[in-house]
Amino acid sequence: KLVEITNKSGSGATPRGGSQVYVDEGISLIRSQNVYDYQFSWDGLARITEETAEQLRNVVVEQNDILVNITGDSILRTCVVEPAVLPARVSQHVAIIRAIPKIPYRYLHLYLVQPQMKSFLLGFDTGGTRKAVTKGQLESVPIPVPSEAILFHFGKIADLLFERINANLAESRALSSTRDALLPKLLS
Repeated sequence: KLVEITNKSGSGATPRGGSQVYVDEGISLIRSQNVYDYQFSWDGLARITEETAEQLRNVVVEQNDILVNITGDSILRTCVVEPAVLPARVSQHVAIIRAIPKIPYRYLHLYLVQPQMKSFLLGFDTGGTRKAVTKGQLESVPIPVPSEAILFHFGKIADLLFERINANLAESRALSSTRDALLPKLLS
């Protein structure tokens, strides 16, 4: 079960004051709108002060954490946090899953993002007014665990592929920023 191969699994928290506590610069507050399957979206990333972040110290996001939307229409979208986002906290609509050291985080991420896993988890739906997955439901997910040798090689290959994907995404963001800065100057 997922609970047996993770150090942490659980949802975040929303700071008191809601959007009133957001600032232009500060600690990232990852919300469901930032979590997409396979990738993190920078659009609408909220920021909070150090003081507000301290109130959310039990929902600290670490490098290689897997993020899962656990409520609403974007339920079960799953990605791995980008290192450039850190330091960060997560809102109550996003769960953090942290694999134990011998399990490659990419293995767990790619297993959870599969349509079959999403169908399995959605099968727990109790018919409430809003789609939701609980911590207990997440922790009960059965995860096949191959041998350490297979996991090791899988981790090496997946890390190389996702390093390239993340580098391409970072370059795309930088080029978009440059374009946005130059375009008004060209038009004038």
